[in-house]
Order: sequence, then C-alpha cells, then structure tokens
Amino acid sequence: MEPWDVTIVGGGILGTSFAYWLANRYDGRIAVIEKEPQVAVHTSRRNTGVIHRPFYLDPVGRRVFARSSQAAYGMWKAFAAQRGLPWLPVGTFEVATRPDQLSRLETYRTWGLANGMGDDELALLTAEDVRRLEPNVRCHGAIWSKTDTAVDYPAFTQALREEAERAGAKFLLGSDVESIDVAGDHLEIRLARGTATDRGSVSERSTRISTSEANTGRSARNGTTCAVGTSTRFRATPSSRSSTRTGSSERTDGGRSAPTRSRFPDRTPTTDSSTTRRRRCRSCSNARSGTNSRLS
Repeated sequence: MEPWDVTIVGGGILGTSFAYWLANRYDGRIAVIEKEPQVAVHTSRRNTGVIHRPFYLDPVGRRVFARSSQAAYGMWKAFAAQRGLPWLPVGTFEVATRPDQLSRLETYRTWGLANGMGDDELALLTAEDVRRLEPNVRCHGAIWSKTDTAVDYPAFTQALREEAERAGAKFLLGSDVESIDVAGDHLEIRLARGTATDRGSVSERSTRISTSEANTGRSARNGTTCAVGTSTRFRATPSSRSSTRTGSSERTDGGRSAPTRSRFPDRTPTTDSSTTRRRRCRSCSNARSGTNSRLS
C-alpha cells in the first residue's frame, strides 16, 4: 500500500482536527488510524459538549493555551455557521463553595479580560444572584462566563473528517494499532489481525502525531498544541474538592487542575481546500524521492 508522511493514531476530535489542519496546510500523505467504525466514538462523544472561554487560564503562566482558546472560539463559531452545526451560547458558572474562594473568582475575571474577553461577557455574581438564575445551586458566589457555548462534538468531528478527506487525508477506520516499532528511517505501525491493513509506517524524520480518545490534550512533536476535552456547566473553584452538578454534567477538580477545554492554533479555518495555500514540509519532499516512509 502507499506510504504515509504523517500517521495519526486516534480519530477523536483531537486527532481529526490534526488531520484537518495538516491536510489543508501541507502537501503530504496523511492517514488517521481509528479502531472504531466511526470517528468520535469515545471521549469526544461522551462529554458535556461545551466550548469554554479562557477566563480560567492564567494569561502569563498558560499564555499559549489562553491565546489559542480565545482564537479558537471565533474559529469554531465560523466553522459551525459554514457547516450548519449546533451552536448555542448557554453560559457557565464558576462557583465558590467556600467564602475564601471568592477572591479566585475575581482573579478569573481579571484573567478573562486580559485574555481578550469583553467586559460584557463576564459577570461576578453573589449567592443571591446565582440562586435567582439557578435555584438548585448553593454557593457563596460565582463568575458567569456568558458566551461559553454548547455544541455537538460528534457532529463537529464528523464535519472535520469530511473536510480533511476533501483535502486529501485518509481515514483507516476499523483499524486497531497493535504495535509501533522503529524500522530503519521510518516507524512501522502494525495493526491487529482482521483490520484494514496488515502494517503501516511513518517516517521518523517527519512530524509524528500520536493521539487517542483516552489521552487528548497532548502536543505534537513540532510544538503545536491543540486540545479539546471535557468540562462541566458548573464546577467548583480549583482550591476545593467539591463538585457541582447540573443535569448529567459533573466535575470534581481535586484541588489543583482546571478542566481541559477547546483550543486551536491561531489560524483561520478554511473549508475549501482549493483556496488553501499549502506548504511542503521537508519530510514530505524526502518522501517523494523515496527516502521517507512506506506501507507494506
């Protein structure tokens, strides 16, 4: 079979997004290996489906994520409009379950404004304000991120797959990876018996993106960071171990980490591959001369 310059393992929204961007920006042979018969079968389907704004991201300590998150919102919104995908700005509350957490909410508002959010997109709420809006929530206060948006991640992933395929990427569905080994100047990816192909390989010198539904949020070797994950419509501030539930959504922070939310590189999406200016990476050029990877 034909060789691949880039092989992406995992067809969730992260792996599919990588395929979309690479196929639209580079002239190379790109494959996505997914063990399920369809994309977005696991974590990308089973989450709260909310695109969050960067109010919770330190504009200094997490600068790249904050900038990417701010840029991503408009990009997702434009993509949803182009493809007729669900887009519902529902807003979310970040709640303080103890009085000493109120200062954290003020910090979040400062961060949100520093990250590019508008003053009208954020509001600090008292306990009474929250009770009027959500009678079942008990807290000491909250920050209201009004433009956090509910979406359909499986539909987004499928749309990205279609655009990636239109740009030349290939999705090998029903293909379960058994092993990845170094074989000379390339990597050999062996698939389990009964899947689409017996083995695949990708050049060790090219940028290899390895993602999975169970481990989203990692960065590619070339430094590009692109993460999409899950969170809740309501959650406790990072300093507590409490969780707050609304509907079927729940989040427990464990006292430290913030939830993973939608982020993309700062580039404008293009759905028409014919108008996209592509760049040929060095490994793709090597592949054309027969020195790169191959499938057998």
